[in-house]
Amino acid sequence: MNPSKKARELFDHTRRILLGVPSAQRLWERSLNSAERKMLGDSFREAFEDFPNAAQMWARVKQVNYPLAVIEVAETLNLLTHTDAEWLRHELGELPADPAAAEIAAIDRGDLVLSLRERTLYRLGEECFIAFDRHPSLWDFWVTVCRAAKRGEGVGWDSFGENKRENYVTQTKSRLSKLPGFPIDLINLIVVDGVGRQRLDVPAEQIFIAE
Repeated sequence: MNPSKKARELFDHTRRILLGVPSAQRLWERSLNSAERKMLGDSFREAFEDFPNAAQMWARVKQVNYPLAVIEVAETLNLLTHTDAEWLRHELGELPADPAAAEIAAIDRGDLVLSLRERTLYRLGEECFIAFDRHPSLWDFWVTVCRAAKRGEGVGWDSFGENKRENYVTQTKSRLSKLPGFPIDLINLIVVDGVGRQRLDVPAEQIFIAE
């Protein structure tokens, strides 16, 4: 996307407002829950040392890119109106805030989209017709792999419970590759990520999970 001059100016102004301690502290105190705070550190001081502005904190806990974090934090802290925030999302090529509209937009732009309600997978704008309802364990495996990729992480046997064998990921990936309709290019994008671990090599911003 090539945002307009007005959009770039508003974004840069908003980004500058979020720099420094005051905005970060407001976000820490008013908008982050205990689990999100724990992801950043044991205290605000520790969190601010590692993530020295509000947008970086938000990007870490929400697993979004930095430009989107700027927009979402500013809207959360009432520094941007919803109308202006949606306009910036559109100008910067980000998905809309409304979940249903975001799902449609993600499908249209060719993202990897998972609909948890319907156990449906979309790839490159098309629905993949896969009988996940008859293979719930493979669906759960795939969702876990995608959630980890959204965090920039891989998965190991311990990502799926205590009773799994160390070769669980490799074996289940093999089963998934044989599931009729599952895109083989996605199988090829599940790469080795250490001993007994695999990672989906798709950028986090190109994965959309509709809860």
